[in-house]
Amino acid sequence: MTPDLLILLAAVLLIAFALALGLFWGAARARRAAEARHEQALAAVRGQAQMELQAAAGAQIATAQERARGLEGGRAGLLAELQQLKAQANAWREALDDTRDERAQLAERAARVPVLEAQLLEQGAAA
Repeated sequence: MTPDLLILLAAVLLIAFALALGLFWGAARARRAAEARHEQALAAVRGQAQMELQAAAGAQIATAQERARGLEGGRAGLLAELQQLKAQANAWREALDDTRDERAQLAERAARVPVLEAQLLEQGAAA
């Protein structure tokens, strides 16, 4: 082999090595760029998903708050009705107690009637 051929072969190998190195470097750079685009797209999708989730959650929270306000209003009405029913029950209890007392008094008076009639008959017979 002649020195010119060796120089030519070395030059060809050097050029091939440089081309291979350039290809690897270009591929690595392209890969990094693709990864960066992928990360940006992923971040955009995550942001969009988070905004949609927050919007949906906000709507559900608003619905739940409105329902809670409605239930609170219903609760207040039911508490007022309960107080009214308790007052009515107390009034009925007092009326029942008064009626029991009156009935006991009338029963006591009715029990004395035969005794009084007997006394009246005795006084009438004695007179």
